[in-house]
Amino acid sequence: MVHTKAGRNDVTISISCISTILHKESIHAVESTLNCIKASKIYWFSDIDFPKDVGCEVVNIRIPPFDRTKSFNDAYSYLTLKVMPEVVDTDYNLIVQHDGYAVNSEAWTDCFLNYDYIGAVIVWFPKKKRASNGGFCLRSRKLYNAMKSIGIQYTLEDLIKYKNIEKSYDVDILRDRFVGKSMAEDAIITQVYRQQLEKDYKIKFAPEKIANRFSIESNFSSCWAMKSFGFHGPILYNYYNSVFPLLFTKKAGKPTTLVVR
Repeated sequence: MVHTKAGRNDVTISISCISTILHKESIHAVESTLNCIKASKIYWFSDIDFPKDVGCEVVNIRIPPFDRTKSFNDAYSYLTLKVMPEVVDTDYNLIVQHDGYAVNSEAWTDCFLNYDYIGAVIVWFPKKKRASNGGFCLRSRKLYNAMKSIGIQYTLEDLIKYKNIEKSYDVDILRDRFVGKSMAEDAIITQVYRQQLEKDYKIKFAPEKIANRFSIESNFSSCWAMKSFGFHGPILYNYYNSVFPLLFTKKAGKPTTLVVR
């Protein structure tokens, strides 16, 4: 693990994590991210309080445990789309999950702060309609303000009223796999509302080149695969928690130099 903390001193960055199931793994995600970035605050949405002193303010927001087969997607979308924009007060907010977080501070660039939304490219979406992953994601206060102003929605019923997604989008891909009442919150932001956010609120979504440097989920052909600032997804979880540290730490404990071409 690289322990050099990245980030500019003139902006505030917080970390948000929602966890009622895999607490241990989610705590690790927060700690790993803290090892990579200067954060002023942690927003911990959980049925338990964050159990550790991590050297910055922790805001414990109690929520009931999720039922993975009945309420997860609705609850997660509600928290990320409705609650976080209300409670987060930093310039930028890093959302992490048990299987998506920062691991490599050497990949950080302050160019990330030129954008309002950065997440890993989801390559199985059609190229012109690609969503960007929200599981490990950087979101700006500007984006949160825009989401509040719009009154962003997350259920299929409300989204269909907002926009005729039945014709414009592949609802079977976007539909919640567990319930069928909601759409994934990252697809809602980066697909359904993207045009309005860009046009009316001047929200900047990171291009794929920047997104790949920030995080990798399935775009393994990128030069940043296995070297990005963070990652998301179970496919990469074991790699980034076993093989990855060996690339940056010698037996003596001195960091090696990362070279990306």
